[in-house]
Amino acid sequence: MARNAPYVNYYAKVHLKVGNRLKVTTTADLLRQDILLGRLKHGEPLLQKPLAEKYRVSTVIVREAFKQLIPEGFLEVGWGGGPSVVSLTYTEAWDLALERSKVEPWIFNISAQRMSQANVDNMKRAILSFNTSKPVGRNTDVDDALLRYLYVNIPPRTTQPVYQHRAAYRKYRSFLWRFANELEKHKADYLTIAAYCADGDAKRASDAMWNHIIDTGRSLTARLRDLSDIQYPFAGLGPELGRLDLA
Repeated sequence: MARNAPYVNYYAKVHLKVGNRLKVTTTADLLRQDILLGRLKHGEPLLQKPLAEKYRVSTVIVREAFKQLIPEGFLEVGWGGGPSVVSLTYTEAWDLALERSKVEPWIFNISAQRMSQANVDNMKRAILSFNTSKPVGRNTDVDDALLRYLYVNIPPRTTQPVYQHRAAYRKYRSFLWRFANELEKHKADYLTIAAYCADGDAKRASDAMWNHIIDTGRSLTARLRDLSDIQYPFAGLGPELGRLDLA
């Protein structure tokens, strides 16, 4: 029995109990917040023990939080070292918005033309589930479910670019919803899109999708630019965000 004890203890530590999953999610949210707000700088190596003390959790929880942030693009791991912070720039945010605006409305237009009333009802239920009083993770789950309803009529191979762009966008959602107070606008925009779908107006629905993507990109870019230590114009933006020619 004694010979197996070390293995049992190791197993108990690595396989987190259900009660600790919330701690992992919360710690990951705090790390995202500190990265997006510039409290953790680009290239800064992250040590488990100091972060565990800062967030008042165990190093096991911090390590599991790292595992969430690495595939999201917040952290990277070099050879023989721990994770370090990846910069999240406003240029990256704007480029992503432009890429989304070229792909998502076009594919959504096809889906909207084939959308049944049951599809629209599922969309509305998901949209109405957004709630500012819920944790960001819960609203993210709702957004992922909504995405499936939006493109329910489209073959997976066709929607692959959409999901790739959304995976890249995922890193910004908690910032927009928590610190930029964009969740209510997100909800209102999608209710408008659902209403056009209910009327069978695929063109206006896809146009509303395009406007939503560009408006979100403008807001995100402006807020990340305000947080940046380096102020400089970049390709496609022009002198003012409000004067963008996005046609």
